[in-house]
Amino acid sequence: MSKPNAGRTTKRLLKANRLPCVRVWQSRSAYPIPCCALNIVKKRVCTIEIIIGNMPPLTLGTGTQVMEYLTADEKIEHFFGNLNEYSATGHNIPNYHKVVRLGIGGMIEEAQLNLDSSKGEKKAFYQSVLWALEGLQAFILAYAKLAEEKVQECTDTDLHNKEHYAAIAARMEKLAYEAPQGLLESLQLIFIVNCALHQSGEPMSIGRLDQYLIEPYEQDIAEGRLTQPQAQEIIDAFWLKMDETVLYNRQHMEDYLNYGTGAVFYSAGNFPQGSALNQWVQQVTIGGYLPTNSKKPKDGCNDITLMCLRSARRLPLNAPCLSLRVHQAMKTPLHEEILQEAAMSIMSGGADPILMNDDKLVKGLMASGPLQLADARDYVCDGCYEPIIGGKSEWAFSYVPILPVVGMAMNQGATIAGAGWQHLRGIKSGWNSPAPEQITSFDQFLDIFFTQYKWQISKFYNTLMNSYGALWDVCPSPLFSAMTDGCMESGKDMTNGGAEYHIVAPMMCGITDTINALYAIKKMVFDQETAVTTLPELLQALWNNWGEDMQEPFHNVMAGNGRTEEVALRYKQLRQAALALPKFGEGNSEDVKALAQQVVQGCVDIIHDGINKPVKSVKKAYKQLQKQYDLPERKFEFVVTPGVGTFEDNLGLGSGMGASPDGRLAGDPIADDFCAAPSPADQPPKTEAYDIYQCLQDWNIEAINTGLSNAAPIDLNIKEDFPVDELTEVIRQFADSKLGSNLLTFTTADPETYKQAETFPEKYDLVRVRQGGWSEFYIAMFPEHQKYISRRPFYEVKSPGKTSRS
Repeated sequence: MSKPNAGRTTKRLLKANRLPCVRVWQSRSAYPIPCCALNIVKKRVCTIEIIIGNMPPLTLGTGTQVMEYLTADEKIEHFFGNLNEYSATGHNIPNYHKVVRLGIGGMIEEAQLNLDSSKGEKKAFYQSVLWALEGLQAFILAYAKLAEEKVQECTDTDLHNKEHYAAIAARMEKLAYEAPQGLLESLQLIFIVNCALHQSGEPMSIGRLDQYLIEPYEQDIAEGRLTQPQAQEIIDAFWLKMDETVLYNRQHMEDYLNYGTGAVFYSAGNFPQGSALNQWVQQVTIGGYLPTNSKKPKDGCNDITLMCLRSARRLPLNAPCLSLRVHQAMKTPLHEEILQEAAMSIMSGGADPILMNDDKLVKGLMASGPLQLADARDYVCDGCYEPIIGGKSEWAFSYVPILPVVGMAMNQGATIAGAGWQHLRGIKSGWNSPAPEQITSFDQFLDIFFTQYKWQISKFYNTLMNSYGALWDVCPSPLFSAMTDGCMESGKDMTNGGAEYHIVAPMMCGITDTINALYAIKKMVFDQETAVTTLPELLQALWNNWGEDMQEPFHNVMAGNGRTEEVALRYKQLRQAALALPKFGEGNSEDVKALAQQVVQGCVDIIHDGINKPVKSVKKAYKQLQKQYDLPERKFEFVVTPGVGTFEDNLGLGSGMGASPDGRLAGDPIADDFCAAPSPADQPPKTEAYDIYQCLQDWNIEAINTGLSNAAPIDLNIKEDFPVDELTEVIRQFADSKLGSNLLTFTTADPETYKQAETFPEKYDLVRVRQGGWSEFYIAMFPEHQKYISRRPFYEVKSPGKTSRS
């Protein structure tokens, strides 16, 4: 088919034909990226495979490869907005309930019926969906054809393989046209659709697998087609397929990223890639409440929930990432088995499952915007851990780092980063607030801090309102839209406002460091009983990186070495005073916890006020969007879920930040997500473990539990001898909301294990750690990331069963 370079409609239809060609490559090392930029992945069917299909070896860190369809002029035009054919956002979940219920043939029929009865842009949209689904159909048939070829290659005596390949061919041909029946066909269809989405540049995730599969599984069991061990083997096979492209040796990585890749906030840009070499957004969510509107929620845990946990425990993989939704009604024997299996899975070393508290998150989601209760109870993890509404939403996020705002509040709107001979007091990035000499109380300082943050959040909303919809002209999503509620009903692509929900999340990156920095200012400057410095002197210390980089214009280098060393020593002493203060997440200060409540709640309020009571220009732009995207049956509104996610980027984010009042040096990592701060990079790691029950109370406050509806992850390091029964109890108390926050993860490895893995990687190639929203093989990480993981605090049981401070 010829593809003329004309008009928006043509571009959108071309996107529909982005599905990859498939051909056979003999080995992993032979996999090429062709110069035409077609996303070609090797197609193979093996004798021992149960689930068929191949994920492309392309990740968030390495980038994607897609078919390019923009003209030369269009490429330049959209370059201004950092957008191109690679800009699909991903990080979302198709409606796999619909996929399993209708099958590919049923979805094609739906698209054809809509096409026949529509006009104009709607007709173009349905045409693009139809072509995309036909491409998916051809993609599935290609595997059927390959299996048929394998049948012909088998000898007459090779009956087992011949029957195996014949069964694959029949199954794949059926799935190209008909709805699946039973567990194997349903899971096969889910996986092959997932492969197709990834190969067309849409890194999507899986969602609530136990809810998709429980009905076909129970039918198989009832009709005698399947036993429980056979079902477990099918789930295991799916787990293996999801991880077969893993990169163990970072020296073999490729960098395909370009200026437009992954526009997660309607515009792309460079981000810390090196931390995401094995992150291809593969998230399975299990457990939790069912999607009901009843006052009393109904539990959704089932046999598939257990099977997924067993696969995660028994198979030493880093994908798929598994999230277990827990809640206070988990009191039955099945629930107890699930909690125990979760603890054993964590102790197996895979850093799975992520634990999510339904009672806290559902309440938080309901306070975040116009959501149905049933949909809030049906949340899934987007690909890392962020709660979204699977099969019904588009979602976007953006970093709005909060730690630099502390420096801006001290520094009249300028960041500490960049201070020196080039930018003088720093990069001017916010409100020209009062000079430090004019700030006379901590309350005044905190008001300035909140005002500076309001400016940053208002800028976030201004970008959102003026960028929304930009992807529709460049990189629409017809295949994903076919599986997203609202799109087929409205005749609008997901990138054109078609989805039922529009979720956005501003991320307060560096929140732990911010709490610690504000507490340091309070105690070192404004508390009459503990003050050791003034705000102007503290600012001077930060400009000079706590005495580690004495620089002009803050220190006269002509004054001589003696004067330089004297002043530097003073700044270093101030740093030691900052480092000695209690820190958030250590569980030893009610004052720090109270400040955390005040800071987080204040920032959450600013985020919600930013869209509910917006500044004039944001309000005007929002009304324009609503005028454009409102539908007769549905008003266009954003659901805003405040978050703190750094994910795996905390090192990269910290590298661009100046010194901070908590004692952190310029360029050092910030704490990942909402974890307790690590040991300073220039000092030995802490050897004493924290009390897990006592420390987790720091996060168990309302502002965090429900205010941070995008989730507030705590990544906890535990040692290999952590008692399984105690870990089960920790999980149980977290499910009962007795421990904070609303999301917990665990990494199981001893400090010595990390050291040995760095020295003998081949012997320790199964060591995995929690890295933001996913798990990573420790040996695949760059040394800088390894060092950070080993400096995170460890937790142990010091007061069994203790859930509050004495």
